[in-house]
Amino acid sequence: MPIATGSATWLGSDWCARRNARSLRARIRLRMEAGGRPRSMARGPTRTRRPTVRAITAVALSAWRPYTGALARRVVDGRWRGALALLAVLAVIAAGAAAARFAWEQAELRKVRETGAHRLVAVVENLRASVAREAHLPLMLALDPDVQATLVEPGATRIDALNRKLATIGAAAGVAALYVMDPAGDTVAASNWNQPGSFVGQHYGFRPYFRDAVANGRGGYFGIGVTTGRAGYFLSRAVVTDELVGVAVAKVEFGEQEAVWQGAREHVLVTDRHGIVFLASEAHWKYRKLAALDDAMRAEIERSQQYAGAALDLLPATRLASGALGEVVRIDDPPDGRLYLEQSAELAELGWTVHQFTDLDGVMAARRDGALIGGIASALVIAIGLYLRQRRRTRAAERRARVQLEERVVARTRELREANAQLQGEIEERRRAEAELRSAQDDLLQAGRLAALGQMSAAIAHEINQPLAAMRTYAASGRVLLERGQAGEVGANLHAIGDLAERMARITAHLKTFARKDDPGAGGAVDAARAAERALELVEARARDAGVEIVRQIAAGAWTAGSEIRLEQVVVNLLNNALDAVGSQPGARVELVVQRAARVRIEVRDNGPGFAAGQIGQIFDPFYTTKPVGEGLGLGLSITYGIVRDWGGSIRAANRAGGGAEMVVLLPRCTPPGVGEENHE
Repeated sequence: MPIATGSATWLGSDWCARRNARSLRARIRLRMEAGGRPRSMARGPTRTRRPTVRAITAVALSAWRPYTGALARRVVDGRWRGALALLAVLAVIAAGAAAARFAWEQAELRKVRETGAHRLVAVVENLRASVAREAHLPLMLALDPDVQATLVEPGATRIDALNRKLATIGAAAGVAALYVMDPAGDTVAASNWNQPGSFVGQHYGFRPYFRDAVANGRGGYFGIGVTTGRAGYFLSRAVVTDELVGVAVAKVEFGEQEAVWQGAREHVLVTDRHGIVFLASEAHWKYRKLAALDDAMRAEIERSQQYAGAALDLLPATRLASGALGEVVRIDDPPDGRLYLEQSAELAELGWTVHQFTDLDGVMAARRDGALIGGIASALVIAIGLYLRQRRRTRAAERRARVQLEERVVARTRELREANAQLQGEIEERRRAEAELRSAQDDLLQAGRLAALGQMSAAIAHEINQPLAAMRTYAASGRVLLERGQAGEVGANLHAIGDLAERMARITAHLKTFARKDDPGAGGAVDAARAAERALELVEARARDAGVEIVRQIAAGAWTAGSEIRLEQVVVNLLNNALDAVGSQPGARVELVVQRAARVRIEVRDNGPGFAAGQIGQIFDPFYTTKPVGEGLGLGLSITYGIVRDWGGSIRAANRAGGGAEMVVLLPRCTPPGVGEENHE
């Protein structure tokens, strides 16, 4: 479906002529409607006459006045020789532009075709190599003694060993999956036996690659996996001992090739024998058809579930012209009206057709450049002939134009310099504003931490005073024991004093870490369980003094991305709010839960009075508080909301069915430091 050499001028050859005709008709119409009639037309209210040839010529040449100047005025005055010379000049320029445009267009088309052909060969060979590289795997499995033994006498031990063997081979070969099926089409063992979406136990007897292997000993088939939903090419071999005992299959995926096409900005699609696109550089082209399907084809596709129920809509591609250089196609998805040169090649052994689409923007630009260069060259040749005659006039005009141009350049440069200076000032002002905003946000976070510490200060002071009182007691008794000469007991007292001092050091170090102003840009993997435990250390004293029971359910290995200090601040704020809610009521209870699921989940529950009607929608607003004046600024939950949102998480508040309230924080999970993630095909 290529474009013919002589038909390339279809791409807009008469555009200039149409534009000039429209301009001429518009000028004649405007002059007649506005009262600017040619002099020979009747002016009386009842007399109407057709315009003379001379008047029409005057109106027509007014459209060319910017280009013809004095020559057009001479034609109006009856100097036909000048008019004919003008027409000849224009004809020469137009002919030169047309010839150059055609030559540039053909040269660029040949270049585009050669480039597209090279790319098409590379794509075809890459696909052929990808399939051929894995084609030996089903045969190897079909001849493997372990596979044959497991299919003949399946047992739990043999199946488990075969599963592990297939997983090892599949990982080494880099295929999406390896699996073996019994004669009924049920999967006995698979390389993905221990992964979600395992093929083990699945029935694929309806798939053509299974039926072909049973009937012909081998098969090949592209389709979307009914278990995983991932597309791939399935290679199959019959496993035969004395009789058919099963089928071995290798699944090859082409996601890497599609990613390479997208990265290189290639426009490639691959169709099956029905003309359905199953591989493409553009995701929205996939599972579309190039031509209508008859009922038999649709029935076959639905029976084999080849494309997993995809709609198979028609790809909006319009073929505009064809010839020796290729086929010009417009694809209106997206509807940008871009033109492509389509070249295709068959993969007969697979029943595929590879279509390479090369953008024709370069051809359009070459046509434009060729016309421009041809016109300029023709005009230059003519100008050389007129140069001597018009030398003085041209030099004067050039001097005037140069002066005007320099003045315009100077004025424009000054305007650009002023605009640039103003823009630089605005940029600096915005940078300062952003820096001030970041500083204010950091100060607000720091104020929130310090406010939380202030709220817990009495309980923390009590935690420190207890070891201090004990240390004084041990010191006093130590002096008495020392006077009595009981050195051994003095040593025990000193050891106890050291333990108490170490306990105080831990408390103060934790307070210092919590109160430290962290770097807003710093972040990484954070153990939510560790942050929760450290937050509990800060609020346990307050809870103990208030007689509140704290119940913890903290799962290990709940890693998220962020800042440990800020996550600790989030938990401290939630725990403090819960303690404020339960107060010192009898049986007060606060629960802290950290779970590891699809996302890291942190819950703080209490058995207090819960939220009043209308409060839940306002509790995250800055400066909103239900506490008495002087006991809170209303910033704790607002700060918590901002931290969670910045990490891509969410927070919500609700009343519990049995009484009390709960706050739930959901954060995205991340990989712990030093641990890699596996990609499950």
